[in-house]
Amino acid sequence: MRTGLPARLQGQLALLGGEVKCLKDTVRTQVGRAESMSTRVAELSRELKEESTQKGMDLEDRIQRENAQKNTDLEQRMQQALVDIRRMFAASERTQTRLQQHLNRLEVDVGERIALAMHTDPAGDRFAGIDSRLDLLEKQLWDNNHMAMRNLEVISSGPDSSGDEVMNGMLQKVAEEH
Repeated sequence: MRTGLPARLQGQLALLGGEVKCLKDTVRTQVGRAESMSTRVAELSRELKEESTQKGMDLEDRIQRENAQKNTDLEQRMQQALVDIRRMFAASERTQTRLQQHLNRLEVDVGERIALAMHTDPAGDRFAGIDSRLDLLEKQLWDNNHMAMRNLEVISSGPDSSGDEVMNGMLQKVAEEH
C-alpha cells in the first residue's frame, strides 16, 4: 500500500501541475486582454482629445469668419445708407432751389399785378390778402430751406460719423426747430 501512495501523489501532483498550467495560461490571456484594452482606451482617448481640439479650432475659425463677414456687411450697409441720405438731401436742395426760383417769379408777377391793381383800383383791398399770403409762403420756404441746409451740414459733418449719429443729429435739429 505504501508503494501506491507515492504514485497516487505523483498523479495528483501531475493533475495539480496541469491545472496550475491551465490557470497560468488563463491569467496570461486575461493580462494580454487587459493590456490590449488599456492600449485601446489610451488610443481612443488620444483620438478623442485630438478630434475635440480640432473641432474646437474649426468652430473658432468659423465664428471668426462669420463675425468678420457680418462686420463687413454692416459697414457696407452703413456706407450705402450714408450715400443714400446724402443723395436725398442733395435732391431736396435742388427741389428747394427750384421752388425758390418759382416763388421769386411768382413774387415778381404778383408784385406787377398789385402795382397794376393799385393803379386801376385805388383801394387795392383785393390784393392786400394776396400780399400777406405771399409773405407767409416766402417765410415757410425760407424756413424749409434753412432746415434742409442744417440737415445737410449734419450729414456732411464727416465720413467718420455713424448713421445713428447722423439720424440723432437730424432729429435733434428738427426738435429744436419745433
